[in-house]
Amino acid sequence: MAYQVKVSKGKKEKIEYLETLFKGAEHYVFADYRGVSVQEFTALRNKLYDVDARCHVVKNRLVRRVFNETNKEVLVKYTKGPTAVMFFSGDFSQTMKVLLKEAKNATFVLKGGFIAGSDCSKERLVSIARLPGRQQLLAQLMGAMNGATQKMASVLYILMQRIVVCLQAVADKKTKK
Repeated sequence: MAYQVKVSKGKKEKIEYLETLFKGAEHYVFADYRGVSVQEFTALRNKLYDVDARCHVVKNRLVRRVFNETNKEVLVKYTKGPTAVMFFSGDFSQTMKVLLKEAKNATFVLKGGFIAGSDCSKERLVSIARLPGRQQLLAQLMGAMNGATQKMASVLYILMQRIVVCLQAVADKKTKK
């Protein structure tokens, strides 16, 4: 007979809540918050809330259980020591910039994460945070496309102007005869 672990009703609810958080977020980042004061942590939560991200302090045992049930055992390595998890969806560059800034200013230490469907180390998270955001990339693309169309329009204008000058010269020459 196999050994079964009995889980209390309260823990089952917490596990279900964590499952909904992990399933509802496209990206999540793990951090060690050891040494971070309550005021600093609250400020971080507020900054993350401004970029549509949520921060939760989690029990590692419960997170490991969620990962084992959802076939994400590869992420268990980030559940050592005090762990805070940031959940977010959509454009992750804004959130990563906030997290990187906080990691530089406080004793807040990034461990790793799950970004765009893949496991990311701390170094990869830092490199992602340094990339320009989606809005900035779109603006650069539009600027490049707009520049090309403006150059094309100016070339066509110059060609038309030359044709008009040539036609005017031919017309002037015929009127003089």
